[in-house]
Amino acid sequence: MSIAYRLKNLADVKRAMGIAAAATEREFWPRERIDAFQRERLGDLVVHASAASPFYRELYGGPIDRRDVRLESLPVVTKTMMMDGLDRFFTDPRLGREALENHLAAIGPRDELMLGEYRVMASSGSSGRKGIYVYDRAAWSECAAGAMRSSSMMGVRPRFPRRRRMAQVAAPDAKHMTARGAASMKIGLFDSIILSAAQPIPTLVAALQRHQPDFLAGYPSVVALLAVEQLEGRLRIAPEVVCTSSEVRTAEMTERMRAAWGIEPFNMLGLTETGVTANECAEHAGLHVFEDACIYEVVDEQNRPVPPGRQGDKVLVTNLYSRTQPFIRFEVTDLVTVTDDPCPCGRSESTVGYQRFTSSLTLDTSIDR
Repeated sequence: MSIAYRLKNLADVKRAMGIAAAATEREFWPRERIDAFQRERLGDLVVHASAASPFYRELYGGPIDRRDVRLESLPVVTKTMMMDGLDRFFTDPRLGREALENHLAAIGPRDELMLGEYRVMASSGSSGRKGIYVYDRAAWSECAAGAMRSSSMMGVRPRFPRRRRMAQVAAPDAKHMTARGAASMKIGLFDSIILSAAQPIPTLVAALQRHQPDFLAGYPSVVALLAVEQLEGRLRIAPEVVCTSSEVRTAEMTERMRAAWGIEPFNMLGLTETGVTANECAEHAGLHVFEDACIYEVVDEQNRPVPPGRQGDKVLVTNLYSRTQPFIRFEVTDLVTVTDDPCPCGRSESTVGYQRFTSSLTLDTSIDR
């Protein structure tokens, strides 16, 4: 990596630390204050998108005045709409489809930046159609802050002089957000290794056996197989924290992890559109949604809000910090149940259900693509 990249990345991670510290304080704000914070960020986002993105300007019928911003009155945006109108979607006119696809085709295992400023990622998602996602440096710092908040909620923080050993089983494709995020965060705070989920299990076992991680993260399907290796004696590690993401984790998988390592695994929800969106706290009562960074509307097929206790058909996600590629009421086909029960951890937010997020919401059942 070039010196210029390293300096930029260190500056972005430093900014992310400040964002994460402020966000952690907001987790305990009263509901009314969180709502007001959301409204302020939403107003800024919609005003910017309606003026700077040709797609949103056309969708909204021109620039929107802040006083007229009402989330429920804004039209829903789908992945198909985004990809069909990709050349007009971004607020930087240099980011056209052809330039982005050429950049993606050239990405190797390193954390390359397009135009020195943008991280470009691709995801097929549950629909099977490729999506292209762009984060400017400011948005990437917000995204990294979400990962830091997630780690903090699980009790995983830097320590010295003996650094925590971390192992992440990530997507095999360098264009995927999990791989890009892990690469950009590898700045020496942790003794970390990044493994590919496509590697054979014996290869993963050998690498983990050598590294002896204190923290193990990965897809639940892979971590569950590693738990079998532990139970059958081929793997001998003692992680203090285990976290899974990106797939549904079944009760059988969870029990296997408990039996293998004697700890309760955490669950995390991440979307390419938002980065880390929600995480379990130590109570394991559900995922806390990071509502100061995103708005997560659980709706039925007609985009109507569903009441607490009833599973929705999808969610509409609004990323409150992404300015280059705005995501406003963006349709995601996750299955989620809302709950408004308070969490024993004391975070003053409601809860939606996948397994619990950070902020006012907590989830019980979701499908992260």
